[in-house]
Amino acid sequence: MPLNLTQAQTQEGQLSSEVVEERKQMIADFENKYFKLSTLLKDRLLVTTDERFTNKLNEMTYYATNGSVYTFAK
Repeated sequence: MPLNLTQAQTQEGQLSSEVVEERKQMIADFENKYFKLSTLLKDRLLVTTDERFTNKLNEMTYYATNGSVYTFAK
């Protein structure tokens, strides 16, 4: 059975409010510069580890700047 976001936060420990606010700002900057993200993706990015957050943002930035096989709505 899949975990919901509350369970994931409990298992990984609570992130500080500073980290969450910093991530929200980075996500907002990304959306302003490239394209909008789904609510589900944004929620998951807020509760993941720092390494996964950074990797996912780098991956999305790469595809947004270099093109990709995906089509994003602007």
